[in-house]
Amino acid sequence: MKIRLANVRDHGLGDVIDTAARNAGVTDDQMAFYMSHFIETLADHVARGGVVTIPGFGKFASCLIYQPRSGRKMRPRFAPHAGWRHQVALCAPVSTRGNDALAKWGHKHNSVNFKVTSRPFKAMQEIRATIKAQMAGD
Repeated sequence: MKIRLANVRDHGLGDVIDTAARNAGVTDDQMAFYMSHFIETLADHVARGGVVTIPGFGKFASCLIYQPRSGRKMRPRFAPHAGWRHQVALCAPVSTRGNDALAKWGHKHNSVNFKVTSRPFKAMQEIRATIKAQMAGD
């Protein structure tokens, strides 16, 4: 069964889910379901001050950052593993596409515009609800 998630293809996530599912020998819906739980759990752990290291990929942590106007704040940070940085440097085509995407992301997702909520990963819950609804319909 092919899972249909709104706007997933536009962000490259659909291709990642397809490839990961094929490599793991599971269906796309199962992979999307597992990935949504993984991402939400990782984010919750880092939000509570934990550090998550994925060998060969990098480290996620919440870090104290001093900002002159607003004082000290905790921000999520990611430090890529050296091997992965080298892989990207050697394999990725030379392009400003990533720079443009991240610049647009930064302007749209400025922390000043965010309200504190109890569940910042509502999208993950919506992905799982979509998968369950489609599985029930088949």
